[in-house]
Amino acid sequence: DLLRNVIVQYGHTENNHVGKKGPEYKSGELSSGGDITSELKEFGIFFLKVLADPTTYGYTHSLSKVKLRFTAGNDIHHQVNTPNSKHVKGNGLDFVITSGNTGNKTLDEMLDLLKEIKNKRYSRLYIKDEYRYPNEGGQRNEYTTGPHVHVDLR
Repeated sequence: DLLRNVIVQYGHTENNHVGKKGPEYKSGELSSGGDITSELKEFGIFFLKVLADPTTYGYTHSLSKVKLRFTAGNDIHHQVNTPNSKHVKGNGLDFVITSGNTGNKTLDEMLDLLKEIKNKRYSRLYIKDEYRYPNEGGQRNEYTTGPHVHVDLR
């Protein structure tokens, strides 16, 4: 729940579909299928802190007013539909940009920030732009959902 607390503290949100799944599911989409790993929690907290105040951590960007909605972690959807995904192992997060400038420029800057975090601190971070995925010629399939950014630790 520590990542969830930081999400709220910085004004971001989390999908919460668990009320529709039954009383046995008591948390939002970060953990409706099980806990995320401690390492992914630490990455998420660091990412949100850098997003809010880049200069404190040695980064530069204009994304401080951008808000995110976390749409998946170790969630029920991935448990049922993609049992081999990083999400099911507690190592994947999905999010969408919900406010601030939501255009391609903001998305590109967000992806650049994630790449910089990868290069400076989280070398195992995998970043996938599912806003524009699949790129030209690609096909969506039963495993692709709506536009979002996916990150995981490999």
